[in-house]
Amino acid sequence: PRHAVGHRNFHMGEVQPGVIWSHDAAARATSLAMGGDEHEIPSEAGSPPEMPVIELAMVEEMVRDPLGLYLKKSLGISTWRDDEEFPAATFPLVMSDRDQRELTVGLLDLLVAGGNDEATRVQEWLAGVRASGRVPFGRFGDAALREIHELAHGIRRGAADEDPPIPLTGFEAFPVRIHVPEGLLTGHVSNLHRESNQLVHVRVTEGERTSWGMPLHVAALHLLVLQAAGMPAERAVMVSRHKDWKVGGAGPAMIERTVRLAEALRDQAVATERLAAICGLVPRALASPCGRFGGAAAAAVKDREKGRTAFQSYVRWRFDGRKEAMVYGSAPRFDDVFAPGSPEMAFHTAFERLFTITGRYVLS
Repeated sequence: PRHAVGHRNFHMGEVQPGVIWSHDAAARATSLAMGGDEHEIPSEAGSPPEMPVIELAMVEEMVRDPLGLYLKKSLGISTWRDDEEFPAATFPLVMSDRDQRELTVGLLDLLVAGGNDEATRVQEWLAGVRASGRVPFGRFGDAALREIHELAHGIRRGAADEDPPIPLTGFEAFPVRIHVPEGLLTGHVSNLHRESNQLVHVRVTEGERTSWGMPLHVAALHLLVLQAAGMPAERAVMVSRHKDWKVGGAGPAMIERTVRLAEALRDQAVATERLAAICGLVPRALASPCGRFGGAAAAAVKDREKGRTAFQSYVRWRFDGRKEAMVYGSAPRFDDVFAPGSPEMAFHTAFERLFTITGRYVLS
């Protein structure tokens, strides 16, 4: 029928004796109520509003690159910058940094897997990489593969030589559900090695304090998350490429840094409070473009003149290709970007306070 509650759809006593019957209980109740005496319908308490969900991945992105988070999530701008001109139809002579990283990680995974036929599998892997077209032509490709080969072997050897050895396998992802005032923090902390009760982060690039991706800060964040979740890890070990390592050199290819929590943060309630404050930075990063301009932001928090010097050095070299140029233009001014009392300056001040990592890599 066209009208679900029309009186012609209901027939007293014809389907079930003595009752008004319908296939649709809600329609029957509405029909009965229509035309009757008005009366107050008691309201039922509704379910409480859903708690906002905070993704751990977004918090990690904020720690790594708050300006990138703003561009992608708030403005919907892709931070990928393709070449302005198509490359000439020539054989490549240099491997891209991205390909070099990915291939080194791939070979390291193969080495860590072990097995009696390792040499054969490495040779097959090298042959497959050459055939993929990702390796430069001729002797240039030989040089690139040699660096990948020596670095992957050097990282594995360096991890095994530590006392105690650093595990490179046997990890698991720990699921996270933590209630903070801002909402429910959810996600996974990967690379947890339960047997040794530590996190192990492996990267084939440098892992300094200000290295790309802020690896030590992310490691500290993961320790804090586990502490707040009631699954504390003893430490987070960062395995990375030694900044002084050269192909064919005698020095170590790997360097290890151990991040720990200060004694005060080893209390679950205190760790949760700190974590909540860090989560509170995410809305700020989404609302304002908080570019770091290299190390200028961190320097400006402590000393504006040192921050100004770092800022000028950063914008002087190939600035047009950087993310900051997408927001601030090609000729930004330090006093405009880091104006006292600005939302951006407030963000960086809070970030440096919440992520104070001492010289011994302790989050205090």
